[in-house]
Amino acid sequence: MIRPRVQYGAAIWHRPEDTRKSPTTSQVNSLTTVQRLAMKTITGCFRTTPTTALQHETQLLPIELELRKQITKYLTRVQTLPETHPTRAWLLKAIRSHNVPHNKRHPSNLEHLVKQYPDYIAKNMEEIHPYIKPPWWTPTNITTHVANKPKDKAKEEHESFLKDNDTPNTLHIYTDGSGIGNQIGAAAYSPTTSTTAHRCLGKADTANVYAAELTGIHLGIDMAGKSHERYNKCFIYIDNQASIQAIDKPKQQSGQYIIRDILQSLDELQNVRPNLKFKLVWVPGHMDIAGNEKADEEAKKAAREQPTGQTPVQNRLKSVQVMKINEDTKTAARTAWNKGNTNARQLRKMTRPRRVKSGVQLYGSLPRKQLANLIRLRTGHCRLNSYLSRFNIIEDPSCDCGRGVENVKHFLLLCKKYEEPRNELKKKVGGRNMRMEALLGDPQLVMETLEYVEETGRFSFV
Repeated sequence: MIRPRVQYGAAIWHRPEDTRKSPTTSQVNSLTTVQRLAMKTITGCFRTTPTTALQHETQLLPIELELRKQITKYLTRVQTLPETHPTRAWLLKAIRSHNVPHNKRHPSNLEHLVKQYPDYIAKNMEEIHPYIKPPWWTPTNITTHVANKPKDKAKEEHESFLKDNDTPNTLHIYTDGSGIGNQIGAAAYSPTTSTTAHRCLGKADTANVYAAELTGIHLGIDMAGKSHERYNKCFIYIDNQASIQAIDKPKQQSGQYIIRDILQSLDELQNVRPNLKFKLVWVPGHMDIAGNEKADEEAKKAAREQPTGQTPVQNRLKSVQVMKINEDTKTAARTAWNKGNTNARQLRKMTRPRRVKSGVQLYGSLPRKQLANLIRLRTGHCRLNSYLSRFNIIEDPSCDCGRGVENVKHFLLLCKKYEEPRNELKKKVGGRNMRMEALLGDPQLVMETLEYVEETGRFSFV
């Protein structure tokens, strides 16, 4: 609720990575203060806990990366606008201005984004319209069916359906989309006529499997259109529910141009072969349904071996670019966390192994008191003597047991005062898991660790 409000219109008032000509730094600092207040309220951590540690534990992006992600998504969305849209015209003007050498005038926000993020400017971005059919439109020669059943029950229903519809005037077609070797392919296969159709959509940085599923449906409809006149019923089986729903109720969405082509083909067939009726039926994937497995095999073949005479689809999907933006942002956040060394050293060291979790995976099911105790122990900002001494609350950081400084490792693994509850903990988690990374980072073990914390009575929850 807070984040959408503070980021509203960010493309207007924030210029990512421009620290010379705009108040980028002060904007980030102000919003980080708001974010920090929210994170402290959520976690119950001490006010001395580093902001970077809180962002890692709550899985919230640093403000500068969050703003950059939202603004680059806006840049992507602008590129998908119809050519007649005024904002699209301004973007094209910004691209032309960027290509002019030695242009010294003050750049607009769009010009700044074009210059700053050239990898996100695509000449072949798909165009998305508010609608491709009127809101009251209903298909006349096609129906859909998605069974709300478990996969095994859906398979049984499909096998029974095939037996009931094994008639000379019925055409059965299976379609599928697949990605392999960074290539995307689609295929349609008809066991009725023993024919196949293939389409290579190109690389995974342009298309995705969802687009391939839609393309497979289009191939199936074209196959039916070229079939013998005796067929007046065509069942197309798809293992992707989203693509069926998109055709049934087309929206303002990525892949819209493929849906538009499908509906146009259906309209043309309605005029040419008015007796031919289609039904899109969901079948469960990877359930040893012969037709579905064959379509999957042919789709992988289309991805690996571009069919002769075909040119891969050139339109870049908005959804593919949005996915790339999300991945780039996560990579930047992970790199910044792994390379940082100015604070949160204990937490950074503990979270290097990939098996150590954070965020919802670790804290999602914990009550408030246990959540606060866990994050305090993970960050080292808790009421142990090492922390209290560091902030001049007490003078001596040593533990009362006399075996060294009382830090988190000492409290969990070494302190003589808590040998009895520690032995119980060891029995529950096993000797090899008596390590800080496992005790404080494994979702299956943290409850046992927190029970140990309760039994020691060392902390009073505040």
